[in-house]
Amino acid sequence: MSFSRVQVTVAIENSLAKIEEIVKSRIDSKATPGIVAALFYEGEVLWFRGAGSREVGGPAPEDSTAFRIASCTKSFTAAATLLLRDRGLLSLDDPITKYMPGYQHAGPLAHSAPPTLRMLLTMSAGFGTDDPWADREESISACELERHVSNGIYLISAPGTRYEYSNLGYALVGRVIEIVSGQSFPQFVTDQIFAPLALNDSSFSVAASQSPNVAIGYRRRGEEWLAQDFSGPGSFSSIGGAFSSARDLARWANWLAQSLNPDSPESGPLSLATRREMQQLHIPMPFSNDAATTPETRGRLFGYGFALHVDIDENYGKFVSHSGGYPGYSAHMRWHENSRVGVVVLENARYSGAWATATRILESVVSELPQPATPRLSSILDNYIARASSLILNWTDELADEICAPNVALDIPYDERSLEIAAMLDQVGNLRKVNEFETEVDESALHARWLIPGEKESLLCELRLTPVLPLKIQTLRVSIR
Repeated sequence: MSFSRVQVTVAIENSLAKIEEIVKSRIDSKATPGIVAALFYEGEVLWFRGAGSREVGGPAPEDSTAFRIASCTKSFTAAATLLLRDRGLLSLDDPITKYMPGYQHAGPLAHSAPPTLRMLLTMSAGFGTDDPWADREESISACELERHVSNGIYLISAPGTRYEYSNLGYALVGRVIEIVSGQSFPQFVTDQIFAPLALNDSSFSVAASQSPNVAIGYRRRGEEWLAQDFSGPGSFSSIGGAFSSARDLARWANWLAQSLNPDSPESGPLSLATRREMQQLHIPMPFSNDAATTPETRGRLFGYGFALHVDIDENYGKFVSHSGGYPGYSAHMRWHENSRVGVVVLENARYSGAWATATRILESVVSELPQPATPRLSSILDNYIARASSLILNWTDELADEICAPNVALDIPYDERSLEIAAMLDQVGNLRKVNEFETEVDESALHARWLIPGEKESLLCELRLTPVLPLKIQTLRVSIR
């Protein structure tokens, strides 16, 4: 279901008091010195708020204030990898040893085949979670990264078999980008992604940032905020080293989200298809309510795409997101597939949990959008339902041949089908007119179920059409409800 700008604006207005309170509570509770939050839709930031201070004692952060975005950087790393893939310069199924021949496994699973780039991108390389360690490795050299790799990486699962979040995996991907492109990772992303998308506040160092101001990152000790030193770019920059502003990160997230709109034109360095590929659930996360970010997200299916988390709600559909936590900073970007409404939240406190703030803001807006009505059947399905209903009420092999694919008679012969249907017609009693049938659409535009009410009971009918022209009925089921 698509939503208009008016509908989205109304939903934001209806949830505005709640959203403002969510932002205010972050400062009042001393969770962070400063925060910026932006809601976007179809290329526009429809709401922005900056609160607290970008530097203790200083002014509030603005939409142009640069923060470390931490692991939200990984989405740029994945995009850079796919850009090289689309140019024919690498394959996602290349093993890491093609680019780093010194790579070694360690541990009981050391006999396993080396992970591919695809496994590294989907957090399924078999590496263990490494957030605190990796966050302090940003500035190491390529030689030091090669030394880590040659010393041996301890596997906790066979590559390609399960999800486990790994920063080291994305450091290896960043090194591959450098080897293939011949540029440093920061320079390649700046030239090939930041510049074409006019992400002018985004960079990999304070010195390179064009933002008019940069938020200072802090950690809390008792009642005081302690400023954190900026680490410089290096071989772990690909895991979380980027700086960006709320307006830039919203532009980036919106560009990714717009690929979910079938009417969007091609634009920017990656095709619509590749951007959609990033947002598919490539590997499921182990089911646990611990994966939920707020009470509203409990019970969802969670998984990982290419540097983007995917969670699927039975009522609202798919949400796409990524978080970031770094010494001094917390970040989150998130959008809703059906409406393409999204949110960015940046905070300047170490691991402060911007993910929960952003999730609550977006859930507040999405809950105010009109709930999707039962979709209308296509005219094609209307036609086939009418003709299949005529066949059910008055079976003839001639009509069956006309509307059914050959497999229907091969699966269950016509004489057997017609006898089963005749027995059910006797059981349900007199049937109503065709135009009074109750229809419903399945997940597919070529699949429908409908009821033919009778005096005593109803017939539940189902058809599915073939995927090739001319369209014919490949599945025809009739039962009693």
